[in-house]
Amino acid sequence: HRDLHSFPTRRSSDLVFVIAAIICSLGAKVTGHANMVWPPTWFDEQGYFGMRKGEACNSGAILKDGTDAPSCMWFNNYTFIDGPETLDKSMTTYFNRPFGEDPFAYHPWRSPGAAEIFSPCGVAGGNPWGCPIGNPNFNECKGGGFSYGPYAENYRFPGVLTTTWKRGSVVEAAWSIMSNHGGGYSYRLCKLPPNGNKRRVTEKCFQKIPLKFAGEDQWIQYGTDKSTRITFKANYTTVGTTP
Repeated sequence: HRDLHSFPTRRSSDLVFVIAAIICSLGAKVTGHANMVWPPTWFDEQGYFGMRKGEACNSGAILKDGTDAPSCMWFNNYTFIDGPETLDKSMTTYFNRPFGEDPFAYHPWRSPGAAEIFSPCGVAGGNPWGCPIGNPNFNECKGGGFSYGPYAENYRFPGVLTTTWKRGSVVEAAWSIMSNHGGGYSYRLCKLPPNGNKRRVTEKCFQKIPLKFAGEDQWIQYGTDKSTRITFKANYTTVGTTP
């Protein structure tokens, strides 16, 4: 997804497990970039939308001020790496200009996981400090989103489902892409504190437990119909990434 915003696509759990596959559920409604659709996330009340066709962005929340914050709008905007790229050129997924300044040189995918972010779980609108930063007014933001939305880890979502997996098992997860700007993704876990206070969940915590992908293949799938799966070889790396 992206060139690499950090979307709220990671599930908190106290289990260590292995992901078998990523299934891209290609919905028809283009209202955002990408988000996790399986297993159900915090944004999907009672798992109602899941992997339904064209419904990937329809979960989410209506904020107190009436602002619609669909699941695709909980992310981190304007995030950049603060040093040289560390990713091998073979893993580049978006075009580079052959001459002159590289406009993507400091985009997060150039050093995956290294860019500082606002929230490990996403911010409604993606711009918690204003547009531009410091502007006290609520605004729709250049480059996407809106300002001063709540942090997902601080927001009380209704009907949150808990997914239980056996430690060490091979399972499937799915995310839906709405607008492809290149980049990549990983799955990580963060163990909740004993009191279950998700406000204490941090990016550093997630970085402690990156999950391994199982097998050489992944699939593209449209909606819930597994018969539509198209298999392709996965492109993995742990070189130049954080962690």
